Amino acid sequence: MLLGLLLQRETLKKASYATCPSCLKKSEVDLWDKQTRAFLGDDIPSIKNAKKTKIPYQCPECYSGHLSKSIKIT
Repeated sequence: MLLGLLLQRETLKKASYATCPSCLKKSEVDLWDKQTRAFLGDDIPSIKNAKKTKIPYQCPECYSGHLSKSIKIT
C-alpha cells in the first residue's frame, strides 16, 4: 500500500496536463494553477498537490471551477 502511494505521488510530479470534467479539454497544469491563483491568491497549492483540498480550481478553457479530486491529471 505504501509503495502504491509513493508511485502515485511520483506520477503526479511528472504529470503536466489536466482534463476538465465539464468541457473535456486537456490543458497544462501550469495554466490551471495560474488561473486559480489569479482568482484566489498566491497561497493556493498546485493542483498536483491538492487532491484532498476543497479549493475549486478553475479551468483555463471554460472557466468553470472544479475540486481537484474531479479533475483528471495526466
